[in-house]
Amino acid sequence: MKKITLCLVFAIVGFINLNAQEFRLGVSGGVPLSVSNEYSAALDISYLLNITDKFDVGLTTGLSYWFKRPEFYSGSVKFLETEEIPLIPIALTTRFNVFKSFDLGLDLGYAIPMESEMYQSGFYFAPKVQYGISKSTDIVLGYRAAKLESDLNNSTVDMLTLGIEFKL
Repeated sequence: MKKITLCLVFAIVGFINLNAQEFRLGVSGGVPLSVSNEYSAALDISYLLNITDKFDVGLTTGLSYWFKRPEFYSGSVKFLETEEIPLIPIALTTRFNVFKSFDLGLDLGYAIPMESEMYQSGFYFAPKVQYGISKSTDIVLGYRAAKLESDLNNSTVDMLTLGIEFKL
């Protein structure tokens, strides 16, 4: 049994070393869609393995943040302050190279709220379109959504983002 385990470990390490690997760091700003927060931002770090010339798979995590909106009046209508929503996504990430500098990506996983009294963990979904402006830099247009359980009912928090991603 020890010999089989040792052989599997060497095979996995060899497979990982044969394939191209890269870390990516992304920063983006966004507009919340389903919640009434003022604006949102995200920071991501991904580890990708090159499976084929056109397909990468890996893991990603980071911080997605919906900033709170203060209480305000519009005429005689009072709008209440909204809660900040910081999420830590943990997801499987994929990239498919459609053309030379054009990629489609998808992150699927789990979102964990930080310091939120209203929300509990839930499903995370983030499709994206990337355009390479250099060998190490991409412009990323994306959508992020987390279907979270809340005190009132199931709730979706989402944002439309535009950002930049660096290959490290």
